[in-house]
Amino acid sequence: VFFMNTEILEKFEQIKRMNWIESVNRDRSGVGLTLEKALGKEVENFELPDFYGIEIKARMDTDNGIHLFSAAPDSILYAIKEIQRRYGYPDRDYWQFRVFNTSIDAIHYKSMSNRYFLKLKVDWRKSCLTFEVYNRKYVLVDDEISWSFAMLQEKLERKFKKMLIVNCERKYAYGKVYYKYTDFKYYELKSFAHFLKALETGKIHVNFQISVYKHNYRFGEIHDRGTSFVMDVDAIEDVFDMKKCF
Repeated sequence: VFFMNTEILEKFEQIKRMNWIESVNRDRSGVGLTLEKALGKEVENFELPDFYGIEIKARMDTDNGIHLFSAAPDSILYAIKEIQRRYGYPDRDYWQFRVFNTSIDAIHYKSMSNRYFLKLKVDWRKSCLTFEVYNRKYVLVDDEISWSFAMLQEKLERKFKKMLIVNCERKYAYGKVYYKYTDFKYYELKSFAHFLKALETGKIHVNFQISVYKHNYRFGEIHDRGTSFVMDVDAIEDVFDMKKCF
C-alpha cells in the first residue's frame, strides 16, 4: 500500500471536479501538457519524475503505447549520425538528404529500403541492447551500435521508480479540444531485469525520429527529434506492480 501525498490526492480531486478542460494545444502532446497545467506544474524537459517523485502519464483508451524515456546509443560517438549515414533513406521532399524514421523491436525483422532487415537484441552476455542489421539473406552484417545496460538502467530508474497513469477522455467542440481526467492508477517499477525482459519479448520498442531541417540557415542538417523507448500498454504490469494508494 502506498500512502500518497495528500496534496496530490487533493489536486486530482480538484481536476476531476473541473470536468472538461480546454487543451493547451491541438497536438497529441495536449493530453499531458493540459494535465500538467491543471496540476500547476511548469513545463520542462528534465529527465526527472514529474510530481513529488512520481512520473505522471496521461492516456486515453485509444493510446497503444507509453513513452518511457529517450536514449541515443552510447557504443560509438555520433551514433545517430551514423545510423542516418549507414541506413537512412531519401527524404520525400529532398532526395539528396537521408532520414530515418522507424520503429524496431527484438522480435520482428524490420525491412528497410529493400536492402536490410533491422532488429534489436538484448545481449545479456555483453550487457547491452544491440541495434542489429541483417542482409536480405538474414545474415548479420552490423552490430556495432548499441545501448549499454548501465545507461538504460540509469535512465529508467531515475524517472520511473514510481508512475501514475491518469486515464482521460477527449472531445472536440466549437473547433477546440477538451480533456476530462477520470481516474488514476499508481505503479512501482519491479526491476530493471523486468524492463529488459519486456524489451526481449517485443513489448518495448524503440522509435527513431531522425530527420533533416528543411528551412532557415540549418537547411539540410540532421534534425534528431529523439530516440524513444515506448512500452505497449498491455505490458505495464510486466514491468510495474500496481499498488493501492491512500
